[in-house]
Amino acid sequence: MKKVFVFCFAAFGLIYLHANPKDTVKIGFYLQNLYDFKFTDREYTADFWLWMLYKNDSLFSQENITQLIEIPKNKSVNVSSCTIEKKKGYNWAAINYKVTMQQPWIIKNFPFDEQTLHIRIEDGEHESQQVVFTADIKNSKFAKDIIVEGWRVKDFKIEPKTIVYETTYGNPELPDGQSKYPAVDVIIQMKRNSFGLFLKLFTGVYIAFFIAMVNLFIDATEADPRFGLPVGGLFAAVGNKYIVDSILPESPNFTLVDKIHAIAFLFIFLNILISVYSMYLMKTDQEQKAKKIDKITFYILTILFLLANVITILPAAL
Repeated sequence: MKKVFVFCFAAFGLIYLHANPKDTVKIGFYLQNLYDFKFTDREYTADFWLWMLYKNDSLFSQENITQLIEIPKNKSVNVSSCTIEKKKGYNWAAINYKVTMQQPWIIKNFPFDEQTLHIRIEDGEHESQQVVFTADIKNSKFAKDIIVEGWRVKDFKIEPKTIVYETTYGNPELPDGQSKYPAVDVIIQMKRNSFGLFLKLFTGVYIAFFIAMVNLFIDATEADPRFGLPVGGLFAAVGNKYIVDSILPESPNFTLVDKIHAIAFLFIFLNILISVYSMYLMKTDQEQKAKKIDKITFYILTILFLLANVITILPAAL
């Protein structure tokens, strides 16, 4: 009896699927350009061609296709060209988009960061029970002459998806509390060309540190230069951090930028503490001991500072 029930259930399922076949839409994507990477505004702009192949004429028309196809998480969408033609029994729709996308930049390892750009193409009208999207992987590519200042395209792929929303939007035909729509995700992996930017942003920090360290060669009785140099270096390092932070979005995480500056702050502060101790030794007639401590401190702090930077930066850079 159980086998008969299973057989009947499967048979009815096959009959239903045959009577209500899903329309298949093949989607391809050609990335023409990427530009306007704005970290503080959390956005970038992409220029691309999107094409669709489908047989059911009622799915999309010249008049409604750009309204029915959605690109979630965009800030602005501009369509410069849209055509639908018949090609070997298929409707061939081709649309040229320029889209400004929202982007949650990950700055944990900035400036040695990689960023993943997602552009989702979603059917805003037909649910997944009606339409299924497939990806034209063979023809979906990016232009090899794309030049994004300071970046390179590391990887590119397109994947079909079924997007599930935890709401029916009030549709009484969807009693399970969910609605599902077909989509494709375009995933673009970007790698930053880091070395030049790193030197540009952090040279000031390292110069500030070494300026502060020069004070250890000045007699501890000379209070003004002895403390003026590390204090000046400390302010220079703080100023450098404000400049770097101004080009980045706010982040609750302790990033590589924060770590590099924190190391500089710590070692300059240790320098000031040693200077205070050296001054104490000089005032208690221990001049030779003070000079010896200054010399040893210079080498120890310099070596430890460089080592701390290597340990901090190397894992992010690799």
